[in-house]
Amino acid sequence: WIRGKPTGSWSSMLLEQIEEMHDYYARYLPQMSLSVLVPLMILIVVFPINWAAGLILFLTAPLIPLFMALVGTGAAGANQRNFLALARLSGYFLDRLRGLETLRLFFRAEAETEDMRRATEDFRQRTMEVLRLAFLSSGVLEFFASISIAVAAVYFGFSYLGELHFGSYGTSVTLFDGFLVLILASEFFQPLRDLGTFYHAKAQAVGAAESLVSFLEHDDVSQGAGQETPASGPVSLLARDLW
Repeated sequence: WIRGKPTGSWSSMLLEQIEEMHDYYARYLPQMSLSVLVPLMILIVVFPINWAAGLILFLTAPLIPLFMALVGTGAAGANQRNFLALARLSGYFLDRLRGLETLRLFFRAEAETEDMRRATEDFRQRTMEVLRLAFLSSGVLEFFASISIAVAAVYFGFSYLGELHFGSYGTSVTLFDGFLVLILASEFFQPLRDLGTFYHAKAQAVGAAESLVSFLEHDDVSQGAGQETPASGPVSLLARDLW
């Protein structure tokens, strides 16, 4: 089974796809915990100061991971197709490089160059598809984070003008309250921004995991002359009509 795939395909899987799994475990999983703990601690600080501002942050926070997940639904599939295209390109290039003298001998260099160009163009399109999803999800994340901070800023602005009289537990909204809440609002969405950045590491890991799992689960046992092959299950013997 191993010999049935090009060497370039194996090098792509063992070097690049395993590296993508590292980012998932080292960055994405810890960031998931931070994206819950840090906003929760900020809400605990903001609600005693102004419940209206805390409510704005509380209601808008779930929108970011929700739309980020909706936009990035096809990210894992796009990354998987990108890894497959890269594996094909790596194997194709290495095999043609090894047989370069043979290709020149039979005047196949130009034809193989054209095939290499098509494989490279396919890989370029797959890569651009992944980047398009990455920029789109990042733009959605920044949009909702900016809208939430802007709504909180508008609330404090109208409160200072005397148009709004709620949220401060019956007292007037001070400059310190608005300044502190707006500073914390930007920090409130920062872990979610980082989660959006590392979300692509998750998508890349999911895309790389399929080929790695199939490699690890494959049972490549071949029997040769003079070799013993272990049985896949229990062996039973039955004797009949011996007499």
